[in-house]
Amino acid sequence: MSKNIEVDFQQLSLSEIEKCISVLQQLNEQPEEFVSLPEEKRIALLSAAGKLSRPERDEFRKRTKTAKKFKKELIRKNDREARAVTGIRSARTDAIFTAPKQLGSEEIAKQQAKSILSSPRNCYVCKAEYTHLHHFYDSMCMECGDLNYAKRFQNTDLTGQVAIITGSRLKIGYHVTLMLLRAGATVIATTRFPIDSAIRFAKEADFKDWGHRLKIHGLDL
Repeated sequence: MSKNIEVDFQQLSLSEIEKCISVLQQLNEQPEEFVSLPEEKRIALLSAAGKLSRPERDEFRKRTKTAKKFKKELIRKNDREARAVTGIRSARTDAIFTAPKQLGSEEIAKQQAKSILSSPRNCYVCKAEYTHLHHFYDSMCMECGDLNYAKRFQNTDLTGQVAIITGSRLKIGYHVTLMLLRAGATVIATTRFPIDSAIRFAKEADFKDWGHRLKIHGLDL
C-alpha cells in the first residue's frame, strides 16, 4: 500500500460486502449448507474467515496501523474539501480569475455554519489554533479572517490620485489595483503579461466604470 492512503481505495462495493455477510449468516444458520460444500472449499472458507476474525499478532498490528493511517487521511481529506470551498480558494480555480464579490451577512452565516475542521490548524496571522473555518480565508482564524475580509472591501475617495502598481496581474497586486480603481484613482499597472492582465480586468462586472483609468504596461523588473 502506498504511503499516502487513498480514502476511496476500497475495491469491494458495499453491495459485495453485504452479500458476503449474508452468505456467512446463512451458512451459520443452515449448517447443512456448509457441510455440503466440497472439503477444499470448507477449509478455504474457514481459513479466510479465521484470518479475518482472529488475525495473528503481526497481522493485527498491521491492521491497526493501517486503520490509524486511514483515519488520519480521512480527516485530512475532509479538511482539504472544507478548505477548498472557502472564497479565496474557490476563486483560484477559475480559468480566468475575477475578484470575489463581498458577501452579505446571511450568506456568510450560512457558509460558516457548516465549515468546521476535523483537526485544528494554526492561524497564519496570529498563530492561534482554530477549527471553525472562516468563509473566505482558509488559513486564518475567525477574528483575523473577519478583519482582513473587512479591509479587503474598505473604500475611500481617491478621485484625481495616480498610483503605480507592480505585479498587478495576480493576487495582492490585482486586488490592490481593483481597490484603487473602484475608489476613483488612475492606476498605472505593470506586469510581465499585459495581454493576460487586460483580459482578467475586462472580466470584472464593473469594468466599464473604471476601465478608462487603467493603464497596463508590459514590464519585466
